[in-house]
Amino acid sequence: MLLIQRMGQTVDFELRRSFGRWIRQKRKDAGLTIRQLAENLEYSDGRIKRIESGYDPIPIKKIFGYSKVLRLSINEILNQMKWCDPDRVEEFKQIEFDFYDLFLDRIKRHSGHLLTPQDADSK
Repeated sequence: MLLIQRMGQTVDFELRRSFGRWIRQKRKDAGLTIRQLAENLEYSDGRIKRIESGYDPIPIKKIFGYSKVLRLSINEILNQMKWCDPDRVEEFKQIEFDFYDLFLDRIKRHSGHLLTPQDADSK
């Protein structure tokens, strides 16, 4: 086990590297180059390389972007992150709940927009 210090946290580098390899494979499965992924996420090529090498984590705020660009579910990414960074499991669980709440809120707003009381009266 190789432990490293990153931003005040001790991280198992081998687990982080395995997550990076997983992300790299998902990028390749999607038929994207590092440059294409970087452009879609508004990142530098170097940042993508550091994430795929295990040196940097995916920032929480970019999970949705990765999900969209790589055509992965948010849960799939978070489950992989939990496995690779077990000390942050509770944080990732909360993020899952937050995304779920956001998703439900959007469905409710979208549904309300599609069928208003005026629409119902006209039928």
